[in-house]
Amino acid sequence: MLFFFPNLSGGGISRINLDLAIAMRAQGVDAALFLMHGTGERWDEAVEAGVPIHFAVPATKPLGRWSTPRIARAFSPVARRYDVIVADRVPAHVHSVLARPFTRRPVIRQVHVDLRADTREGQWRTRLLNRLSYPRTAAFIGVSKGAAESAVLAGARRDRTHVLYNGVHIARVQARAGEEPAFTPPRRYIVGAGRLHDDKGFDILVRAHAEALGRGVEHDLVIVGEGEDRAALTALAARLGVSETVHLPGFLPNHWPVVARASVFCLPSRREGFALALLEALALGVPAIAADCQSGPRELFDGGRLGALVPVDDVQALAGAIERHLAHPTGFRERAKVAQGEVAERFSIAEAARQYIVLCADVAGSR
Repeated sequence: MLFFFPNLSGGGISRINLDLAIAMRAQGVDAALFLMHGTGERWDEAVEAGVPIHFAVPATKPLGRWSTPRIARAFSPVARRYDVIVADRVPAHVHSVLARPFTRRPVIRQVHVDLRADTREGQWRTRLLNRLSYPRTAAFIGVSKGAAESAVLAGARRDRTHVLYNGVHIARVQARAGEEPAFTPPRRYIVGAGRLHDDKGFDILVRAHAEALGRGVEHDLVIVGEGEDRAALTALAARLGVSETVHLPGFLPNHWPVVARASVFCLPSRREGFALALLEALALGVPAIAADCQSGPRELFDGGRLGALVPVDDVQALAGAIERHLAHPTGFRERAKVAQGEVAERFSIAEAARQYIVLCADVAGSR
């Protein structure tokens, strides 16, 4: 199996696919990576784990607009060494499908996001690429029921669409969470984690934090991650008068100690495919609140049994949930312990790898 995605950055997709490759190799499958750009924070980890890495553009060169021909030339001879290609998102997926006359290998598309965004006005290029590539795709893997359904609505065949939940390397997450945190505020805090982007809804979290402070609930807010919305979030905190209690430490190679020591984990996302950060918080036994976006949190929370769901973009509802968690923590901590036990059973990386192997063997066999 060959996983095809942009790079080995610290983002969720590279973490998931590298973990899957490592777990598959432990189960006897020759799993490797093909990267558009030979760079990323998890490069050393992949090398140490013995996962073969192929790449089109070395780290010493930029991945510019003229890289497409280079990626295409590098991909085909590598792909022919493997039985199945698992591609993420539009660039990798389209490259894999266009190379099929040369590779003669089936392509599986991972769906980590809500593809309904591809049908929005202005996304004509993506819709065109979908129309060309979807019929030539052997299978689609939605990382949640919502993500899988979004693929069908975007044009994927229902009989080729499957739900395989992401897994988490629970032992590693828990072990690294015990390390000294890179940053913690001086008093109790709530935490969010992810790319600083409008989809993640961190502006709603900052507003809810300010609202809860105004109700007399003393706490700080930590948002771990980096992205284009940093300046906007900093300005918003200043306008609301909460700059002293809002902390943006940026990307942390090991963010788990910060999450593990938080009073509450908050996921205010407007859109999610699966919400890996939320799963990791549950694996650490941290009480969690999440926006009930179209896919991800409701499934991880088992409909709200394992965590608190609030409406998307609802500042008052999120502030109220934060207030309840901080004012009466005992019951929410007990529920978090239940969630921690269930996550260990349902979402291990070994089980996720096993399910991938079964599906990919079926696809390769049909070829």
